[in-house]
Amino acid sequence: MSKIKDLLVNLDDEALLEEVKKQLDEGVEPAAIIDECQAAMVEIGNLFSDGEMFVSDLMMAGAMFKSVSELVIPLMTEDAGKSAGKVVL
Repeated sequence: MSKIKDLLVNLDDEALLEEVKKQLDEGVEPAAIIDECQAAMVEIGNLFSDGEMFVSDLMMAGAMFKSVSELVIPLMTEDAGKSAGKVVL
């Protein structure tokens, strides 16, 4: 499990934000950080389904993911995401 994913699954808020900042400083792509967080949220959903996490844990994880997104999304370039194409009206 990657460090960001592990920290998010374990709900370690302060260490998660420190690790995200560290990885951004090291040049890790913002999209890769978001992908790790999304994988963590899937794992958290599975743990919730198994009864190992509770609604309060889901709320905390969501707030943590939002904090990470607020740091990372402004750094993403327009072409960093995977495009499915263009919509023509």
